[in-house]
Amino acid sequence: MVANIENIIFKRKPIEILIDFVLYMMGLFSTFMIMQIADRSFSWLLGIFFILLTLFFKLKNKISIYNVIFLLFLCSLSITEIFDLISIVPVIVIYFVSEFMTFYSIRDINYFIKGLKMSCCIQLIWCIIQYLCFQFNFDINNFVFNETLHLVENASFGTSITGLAWHPCNLIPTLLLSVLLFDKWYVWLVSFFIAVNAKSSTTIMALMLALFFMMPRYSGKFNKLIQNITIKKLIIFSVLMFVFIIVFIRMFPVIYDEVMRLLSRVGSADDVSTKMHKRYYTSLFFIWENSSLYQILFGRGYHNSGSAFAELFHQYLRLDSWSVESDPMDLMYGVGLIGFLFYYLWLFQQVWMGLKKEYKYFVFFITIILCGIAYNCQFEWVIQLELIFAVCIKRKINIFSSQTTVLN
Repeated sequence: MVANIENIIFKRKPIEILIDFVLYMMGLFSTFMIMQIADRSFSWLLGIFFILLTLFFKLKNKISIYNVIFLLFLCSLSITEIFDLISIVPVIVIYFVSEFMTFYSIRDINYFIKGLKMSCCIQLIWCIIQYLCFQFNFDINNFVFNETLHLVENASFGTSITGLAWHPCNLIPTLLLSVLLFDKWYVWLVSFFIAVNAKSSTTIMALMLALFFMMPRYSGKFNKLIQNITIKKLIIFSVLMFVFIIVFIRMFPVIYDEVMRLLSRVGSADDVSTKMHKRYYTSLFFIWENSSLYQILFGRGYHNSGSAFAELFHQYLRLDSWSVESDPMDLMYGVGLIGFLFYYLWLFQQVWMGLKKEYKYFVFFITIILCGIAYNCQFEWVIQLELIFAVCIKRKINIFSSQTTVLN
């Protein structure tokens, strides 16, 4: 083994080792929203470094555009009513990070995936640590990332589990990635436990949707297990089912309350937050009636979708700019009908391609799309992953196998 490691190191150029290290660290920090410098995530800053390394040492041929529709969406950001170059530079960076992935081998991309898997592992462990600290009235996020490191001003969300972020919504894509990348029963169980204690109905919804979409795969595995059943396996299965039932009985009331709270968001409800969320959808035509044709087609500015509600409903007037808490409506108001259509056309293209080539890509994309209706989950780091996954689908790379492989 030592001989193999030495062989790999000494046969490779230092720049190749550096690039693979950067790819690994990009994957590692990708889900850590709380790890920032000057309001920019470590992963994004590493992405810039990766682009520079590629430009200087790897860019020999013409770049192949793998995400043409997303490029059109990117162009639409530059013609919104409020053009703010600073706000769209991050999206430009993550776009080129994914496009430059086309110059690298499966082995190189596998370093990014290994980093991403480690990121999910750390998140799961940190969530459990955070939960245990709450039992002793100790906010570890606030102590480490605010009071000690001073990375962010707000590092936690009350006593809700947030992982390495300041809001539970970051756990929607994080836990979804965890269950799909590892696909073990204990990862599912831990993820549901975290989602419940994050007090996030949308996170619970994400896991339930993923489990629902994965059922056809699991039914085949279950039938094979039944056919090869032994006394030892039967005893182990019975014990595990007993434990699962006990845990489920304890967790069900909380899961039920969170699911009902989520459903109330699309129905009638009395709390202010739910009414505002419902209004993002029901006020569309009213806002269009009070908007110019340019605003309808090209939006009011990227990350500025809330301006319509500030203007017409006096909502969050104290904020200079803000985004509504719904992915489709954030895009509809922020980048307009044109940008909305480009973005969702690209997303559903990946859903279709994933369904044809690797089912878990389909599960990831469709779950993120559906959850985005209930709450924002299309963060910059999620969009970067989606872009990288799109390149992997196009290149027939399966990141969900134990070792990144080529799809048939």
